Amino acid sequence: MSERGVRRISICVVLWLFQVFSALAQDFAEPRTASDFRAAQQHFKGSSHADYERQFQVFLQQAIVAVEVAPEARQSEEILHWILKQPGKSTPQSESAAQLLISHHTNSARSLRALLTFAQRPAKWTPAIFEAFSKANKTSKDFWIVEATNALHAKSLLEIADDIQAANNRHEYEPRLGNELVSRLAKADLDELESSLVQSLSSISKKYGRKRMGGLTVREFADGMLFSVKHLRLGKEVYDLKGESPDGNEISLSHHEGKVVMLDFWATWCAPCIGVLPELKESTSQYDPVRFVLIGVSADRDVKQLQSAMTRHEITWPIIHDKNSTLQTKWQALSLPYYYVLDANHVVCYRGNDHRLALNTAQRLLRE
Repeated sequence: MSERGVRRISICVVLWLFQVFSALAQDFAEPRTASDFRAAQQHFKGSSHADYERQFQVFLQQAIVAVEVAPEARQSEEILHWILKQPGKSTPQSESAAQLLISHHTNSARSLRALLTFAQRPAKWTPAIFEAFSKANKTSKDFWIVEATNALHAKSLLEIADDIQAANNRHEYEPRLGNELVSRLAKADLDELESSLVQSLSSISKKYGRKRMGGLTVREFADGMLFSVKHLRLGKEVYDLKGESPDGNEISLSHHEGKVVMLDFWATWCAPCIGVLPELKESTSQYDPVRFVLIGVSADRDVKQLQSAMTRHEITWPIIHDKNSTLQTKWQALSLPYYYVLDANHVVCYRGNDHRLALNTAQRLLRE
């Protein structure tokens, strides 16, 4: 081979090695941005539970260290949101992240928008977040965001208090909420909490009704919460729910008096909703149809897409086509899938996102 040919091969090998080592360096470099942490987290999700938990704790600590270098930076704010939006138990890192957010970002429009997520998933640190944002934005034109999300946070806590007091299951909430907050909720006067929340929601609806939040006006948002607080909490007997099937036939709770009812709020574009359909089908097919009915409420706008999905997934239970999301809003199914389980008198016995808990509740009611 000529000297020129050897030189060309050598150059190609060097370039290839450079690319390989660059890729390796990138793979093992410490994440520095919220996007880096999301990507690294996704990379390790296929690991065993123990390995993932161990590595995730490392990521959380790296994230706090990265923020502390420049806590006021926008990049740091995004990392704090990534930490605080993680599901599961509260950690020392999430509590540190909450304090950093309080110290540096209470006036940020980006963090104000994040309050909607925090309100739907209370944690040990969320009461401190809402108290700090309320004080910092008292005279701000965006204070309505704090008031509206603070009310949603209070509603979320009321629903948890309902569950703790009804089922005496405080241990399920302690990892995320902490002993002190769970103890307060376990002893809370539910009627007093409801009365205070109804008053707040009525005020918010009047003051900020035309403003928009999450695709809804504040009036729609507040009125939906009012209906939920008064009629959809655990132990409440619900009023009729009715709508039309994709074929235009009326579907109504009143058609199923005396039956245990499971309501599944879903949509064809919701991957988790589609993912649980086989389990819903298998489990509910074993229930006595004389005593039980599963009713789906679909948020799809396109009726043909919905009908196609019903055929493809062999859905045989009644489906309400909630094309304008009217029922979804009224029944506060703000994240899909969302389930209600009603006993034979149509009293709410379960509400939430966990299809297995919903199925277990239905099974228990049928045994009783």
